[in-house]
Amino acid sequence: MKVLEVNKFFPPHIGGIEKVVKDIVNFLGKVVDVRVLVCSDKRSQPHIRGDVYKVVVAPTLFVWMSMPISLIFPLYLRRMVRDVDIVHFHLPFPLGVVSYILFCQKSGHRLVVSWYSDIVRQKVFLAVYRWFLELFLKRADAVIVPAPGVVKSSAFLPKFRSKCEVIPIGINIKRFELSEGDVAEVDKIRMSWGEKIVLFVGRLVYYKGVDVLIESMKDVDAVLLIVGNGPLEGKYREMIKELGLKGKVSILTDVDDTKLP
Repeated sequence: MKVLEVNKFFPPHIGGIEKVVKDIVNFLGKVVDVRVLVCSDKRSQPHIRGDVYKVVVAPTLFVWMSMPISLIFPLYLRRMVRDVDIVHFHLPFPLGVVSYILFCQKSGHRLVVSWYSDIVRQKVFLAVYRWFLELFLKRADAVIVPAPGVVKSSAFLPKFRSKCEVIPIGINIKRFELSEGDVAEVDKIRMSWGEKIVLFVGRLVYYKGVDVLIESMKDVDAVLLIVGNGPLEGKYREMIKELGLKGKVSILTDVDDTKLP
């Protein structure tokens, strides 16, 4: 069986969906033939080859409102869908959806969609994009959502409820098995920050709702550690100062992947 995974970006680009896609292809690639099609997060990026998968990276002209703009991506997609049994899209990804509707015929493959979120803020763009998205969902054979609430809160999915399957996002728990050295590191963290810690890990962008989390800490008997960076880092640091939460809420931007567990 041949499976094509389609997403905006792929690691080393930092992002939650990118991490999920990499986990999927690492494990799926052991039992089927997996290819991945993504855009570069810079003007050019070489193809990436993993042990059990191959990634094709379409050069990107620029990124607009979190969406890569790539003129060659539709041509790559058209070529790659011809030779696979399953095409698996990870949404939101407007360029991918529009490219599929305009350039790809649904013949000989099943179309599977993993839906993580509606597009919320770009309302003018959404008025144009809506037609493409609804046609795309009509063509889909299955829609995977990480929780039932994603269907209920969506402006699009209730109409396609019969196609929706709830599959929570998996985590490789072996990553969190701690060695003796790791336990000593945990003890140091507890000594530095205290016993009650709320931890957030993710990019500092509006749709994560970190501002709500920061404000809620006025009423929580714990410290909040925010691990991540992004365009709203400066705004959130200012917010922490204005709310008088310095010392109770800290943004840590230098925690590498090996330290997260």
